[in-house]
Amino acid sequence: MSSEPDYLLGSLVGGVLLALLALAASVWRVGPDERLVVRRSGRVRAVTGPGLRFILPGLDRATRVPVRPLQAELWCRGATRAGAPVLIRGRATFRVSDPDRYATAPDLALDLACRAAEDVLRRSAASPAPAGGRALAAEVPETAGLTATDLEPLASAIPLQGRPSRHAIPEEGLWS
Repeated sequence: MSSEPDYLLGSLVGGVLLALLALAASVWRVGPDERLVVRRSGRVRAVTGPGLRFILPGLDRATRVPVRPLQAELWCRGATRAGAPVLIRGRATFRVSDPDRYATAPDLALDLACRAAEDVLRRSAASPAPAGGRALAAEVPETAGLTATDLEPLASAIPLQGRPSRHAIPEEGLWS
């Protein structure tokens, strides 16, 4: 049978553990290469920089946003000016230009930005003198809070019909 002091001691220990858990959930460490977007009731309450940050668990929702450039390797199909199908490999570099928009769907933001960059790569495959770098990146629209800073077509190849020869694509150079 439990006595009253044991019941009080158990409640006190439980309350202290609950308070420690709430404190641990409210402290966020933000690194030097990221920002923290804090939302309350769907509205942005703050965009904070590096350091220790406190949020109210249950009321606030925090999302880490990278400040460093994000790179993605792109693969897409396009067509030349003559209409021949071509496989294009490229690399895109993005930066977060709008932390609020990026934080609404961080997993989807890079995917949407890559699709926009692939569209630009497809159009560049049909141009007489394909550009690259910042000039090509300027054609990529801002998507989900991400802005393209660099877009390079790395390689392109016309797929072969039928059984490919082992000499059709060099082992080194085009896809390495």
